[in-house]
Amino acid sequence: MIDKYHNRKIQTIVKIALYAAIVATVTMFTSVQYTQGGYFNLGDVVIMLLAVTVPFRHAIFAVSIGSMLADLLVGALHYTIFTGVIKSLMVFLIFVLRKQVKGKFFFIPFLLSSIMMVLLYGVVDAVLLGGYTFFASMLTNSVQGVLGFVITSIAYPFSIKLRDYLED
Repeated sequence: MIDKYHNRKIQTIVKIALYAAIVATVTMFTSVQYTQGGYFNLGDVVIMLLAVTVPFRHAIFAVSIGSMLADLLVGALHYTIFTGVIKSLMVFLIFVLRKQVKGKFFFIPFLLSSIMMVLLYGVVDAVLLGGYTFFASMLTNSVQGVLGFVITSIAYPFSIKLRDYLED
């Protein structure tokens, strides 16, 4: 009985580490640096898909660790904690609205989490860099938000089959 629990616990840790590595890898290797600071990436697609395909605890840990690790490795140290919180809030919002994911309005949680991400990064930039950067941040992050939303909305119907496999 104890061995079975111990093995299950190790499997869970390995799964979370794998998901975090996927988030970090996609975030880093699809990143495009902006000249005014920050960078565009497709990590949000992985984050939103993890939020609907894996258990909540796995997704929240993997997303926060993976996105913070990506920020550390690309040199955006001052965003690390904020990124962890923002990406975790995206997972939480999608989890709360997950019942909408099953119907014809399955895209609503993805849209709302993308909007929230854009707004929160705008607030973070306004605090860190000054008030007027809120609008510049909203403009640059809206590209990432729109692309993340569109790609996730297209990929989600194909990823439904993964949910049963990953929850095993």
